[in-house]
Amino acid sequence: MVSPVARLQLVMSAWPDVTVHSCPWGGLAYFARGVEFARLHPGGVLDVQVTLSDRTRLVREGRARAHRFWPQGPWVTVSVEDEHFGRALAFVVHAYALAAPEGEQVGGRVTALAATSSVGERGVAEVPERRRVRVGAR
Repeated sequence: MVSPVARLQLVMSAWPDVTVHSCPWGGLAYFARGVEFARLHPGGVLDVQVTLSDRTRLVREGRARAHRFWPQGPWVTVSVEDEHFGRALAFVVHAYALAAPEGEQVGGRVTALAATSSVGERGVAEVPERRRVRVGAR
């Protein structure tokens, strides 16, 4: 049986326009057209970039932890091993959708997943305002 971490790696790596790079702090960093949207660290620690309003709400509701090194930034942290796989997937779908260029449709299966996992009750999705944080040329 494939672990939830390995499943998440396979899913994110297969999305359109996603590149994967080594993360300077260990693990893998996932980019959509040059915008970093997730980091998957050893042990199943998942950092996901969301909006500041999402971060505030998700932390307040106990669905995610503030990022350990940048608690006031637009990142949240969840444990993939501890979370239901669907919730962890919803977090990265949301982050991927935010990182997609404005006006561009997020392709096929990812759009369907985003539509079925809203922030409200089961995780994250419902793509609010778009913002881009460019992280170096990769």
